Amino acid sequence: SDDATIKVKTEKHVIYTKNLEKTIKSYTEKRFDADEVKRIAAKIVESNIDSKENRKEHVQAIHTNVQNDKKAVQQGICPKCGGQLVERKGKYGAFTGCSNYPKCRYTVNNK
Repeated sequence: SDDATIKVKTEKHVIYTKNLEKTIKSYTEKRFDADEVKRIAAKIVESNIDSKENRKEHVQAIHTNVQNDKKAVQQGICPKCGGQLVERKGKYGAFTGCSNYPKCRYTVNNK
């Protein structure tokens, strides 16, 4: 929705509906045939959150996921794959990263 406000930090890419067409057209490589596009479009329409109760539940689930990820990081566990988080040094300084690198590329900046 264009009137949505993202109130949580997330590593996932969020695209507002007003930018969706532009974002889609920015990709030039064809990956889906016409039937697959129709199936995906139908799934998007079917999954649209259209009631206040569903939106509230959706937002609560996002907050819960973010809190669970924070708890995992505090315990030294990668929230993406469950591996151990280890201290690493990069050209921009120290950071914490997943021990399963390069399979898992999760990182968090040290503060």
